[in-house]
Parts: sequence; structure tokens; C-alpha cells
Amino acid sequence: MENLALSYSHLGRRQEAVTIAEQVVEGKTKLQGADHPDTVASMETLALYYSHLGRRQEAVTMANQVVEGKKRIYGVEHPDTITSMETLALYHSHLGQRQDAVMVEKQVVEGKKRIHGSEHAGTVGSMQTLALYYSHLGERQDAVTIAEQVVECKKKIYGAENSDTVSSIETLALYYSHLGERQKAVRAAEQVVEGKKKIHGAEHQDTMASMQTLALYYSHNRQYQEAVTSLQQVVEWKKRIHGAEDPDTVVSMESLALYNSHLGRRQDAVSIAEQVVELRKKTRGAQHPDTIASMETLALYYSHLGRNKDAVMISEQIVELKQNIRGPQHVEATIPTGDAGQSSTADSVPPPPYSLEHK
Repeated sequence: MENLALSYSHLGRRQEAVTIAEQVVEGKTKLQGADHPDTVASMETLALYYSHLGRRQEAVTMANQVVEGKKRIYGVEHPDTITSMETLALYHSHLGQRQDAVMVEKQVVEGKKRIHGSEHAGTVGSMQTLALYYSHLGERQDAVTIAEQVVECKKKIYGAENSDTVSSIETLALYYSHLGERQKAVRAAEQVVEGKKKIHGAEHQDTMASMQTLALYYSHNRQYQEAVTSLQQVVEWKKRIHGAEDPDTVVSMESLALYNSHLGRRQDAVSIAEQVVELRKKTRGAQHPDTIASMETLALYYSHLGRNKDAVMISEQIVELKQNIRGPQHVEATIPTGDAGQSSTADSVPPPPYSLEHK
């Protein structure tokens, strides 16, 4: 029956997998008892199927029973018990029970330290997960403290230029940014770029992605010249690899215009923003919301540059476009005042470079 449940799971027939796995657990509990290793193993499989089906509370409840069963069978610090605790922490996280996820993962880390030592790869991996759970919980200083330890341990285990070490430095930079430690975020991101250049080469896509993130951190830290320099390289690379009309290239060009505006290079900001508008008209059409948003930004840059006639002209075009889309009664006057609206790339912190999956 267990093989049949597994086959159903592989086929995506998750409800049927759960139904059979429940029968297996019930049968083994009657025949062998709840604390028999085979019964607990089947309970662990059932918890996984619950998770696959989105029945997260039941996955947590079952996984908690598994942990308690393994504690009685093997002891608290047995590797199998620790592994099941880590799975339980993951299910808590999936359910949004962030404090519970942190509490259980802390026990996992402490257990692995006692079993394997602080600098064992398995221990460091769990520390990295714990830092992520702290970040999800909003405990940003704790996330940073543990992420710093992870980086130091990985340097000792793998070396400073190992791709796994560099990835952890990138995560640390993100946590610094979340904490408002902007200078530290910049320094860590600079190390990431240099590390990736050595590992992958200067024009590898991973290197370029990290350079774009570095430009963002420079901007957050008001190092606009450095932001422009870094992002300019990214834009030129994207043009060569993907072409000027690629949406990702255009988004980066819009960010580059913004950084130039912050730097006081108003003519450069206008020139790039004009290209963005033309590219958006070509690829998405004049009436697309992104095109209109880029036109609004261009009008603002014209105003900054003192080209008021151009600002008015493009603002009138925007009003006309909006009237065509929504009707006259829904259109407000477009007045180019204030600061340029930041694009999604320039205004947001990138997501964690990795996500947790079932282990």
C-alpha cells in the first residue's frame, strides 16, 4: 500500500496518496504500536503528503508526533530525530508559524553543534536556515548575527572564493540592507561581485545580477556615482546579450536614468529616459501603463532640466492617452513636480537568493 501511495504522489494524485497513507499509519499503529520505527516512518511520509496537498496544519501536527516518537525511540540528539525536527520547523514556516519555526530550528542547530561541531557543513546549513527564519520573523539583528557566523564558518570550510561562501555573503548583504546597515551591505555586495568575477568571470549572468544588486545598495547608501558606474556596465551587458528591447534591459535603463538624476546628471537622465519611452512604445505600445509611467518620468526629468515646453508637451500626450484608455472623467492633470518616481528595480530590495524546500 505504501508503494501505491508513493505512485499516486508521483502522478500528482495527492488526495489518493494521502488517503492510502492514512490507512497505512492506522494499520501500523494497530499492529505495531505508535512508537514502532516503521509506524513513525509512515507517519513522516503522511506528513509530507499532507504538506504536498496544502493541508499544512495536519502536516505540522503529524510531524510533531513524528518528532516526539523519535525522541522516545532514539533519543533527543539522534541524527534521525534532529532531521525530523528540521522538517517540523519547515512545516511551521510554511504555516506562517514563524516563532515556532525559529524555536524548533534553534534546537536543531544546538543539537547539530553537539553532534557534529560548529563548523560542520550540516550545522552551518541549519544555521543558515535559522537566520532565514529570524528574517521572516522580523528579528533582523539575530538574522545578521547568525548570517555573519555562517559566512565565517564557510570561509573556514570551503574558502572565501567558493561559490557557496559567496552565496552566503550575498544573503548577509541582504540582511544588512534589511537592518539599515547600508555601508555594510555595500561592502558585502562588493565582495560578492569580486568573488563571482573570480569564479564565473566578469560577464557571467550571475556576476551581472550581483552587480545590479550592488548598484541598488550603492543607491541606498547615496553613492550615486558608484551606482551609475555599476549599473552602466550591467545595461551594456544586457544590450549585448538580450538586446536593447528586452524588458529586463529597459527596466535597468530606467533605473540608470534615475541614478543619473540623483547624481545631478540631468541631461544623461533625460537621454536615457527618452530611449526608455521609445523602447516601451515599440515593444508594448503607447497606451500600455508602463509606457505611460515612463513618459511621466520623462516629463519630470524635462522639468528638472528646465525644458518646460517639452515637459508640458509630453504631459499633454499623457493626458490624451489616458483619456483614450479611461475616458475624460477619470483623467487627472499630469504635473511634472517633485522627485522622479523610482522604478521597481531601484526602489526595492531583491528577494532572498534562495528559498527553502523540503529537505
